[in-house]
Amino acid sequence: MSTSCWIRTSRCATTWSTFGSSDGPIAEIPDPQDHDPERAAVLACITMLLVVSFNQRIELGLPRHAPSIITDEMVTRWRSEPRKYEREPEWAEKVPPLQETLTIPHWSSSAHDFVTLDSFDSEKASGEFQKKNILV
Repeated sequence: MSTSCWIRTSRCATTWSTFGSSDGPIAEIPDPQDHDPERAAVLACITMLLVVSFNQRIELGLPRHAPSIITDEMVTRWRSEPRKYEREPEWAEKVPPLQETLTIPHWSSSAHDFVTLDSFDSEKASGEFQKKNILV
């Protein structure tokens, strides 16, 4: 990984910290207005992952505000309520796919090093990131 990649990752982490501090709907995460196409695409993908994660819980009948420890009564009550699914912010939907594939390495415990996937055909490749032409 090049030095510039680490710098970009650091900037993404700073922007990401503002995402995590919001209790509101994912669709209301403000546009970071990042003019770097790679960072903007990564940030858009992160909102997609948040949507997938929260919507999986919601599909099980757990609202977004559900605490870590729940009772049967809570689950029964929540399952009778209408489900409010998350969606990605408009700005994230508008971020175009990158012209060239961006490959982001991941840590391999077996190799004890950062490695990259060979293609989007890998079972480990993220479908959300593929939409923005990012291989991770």
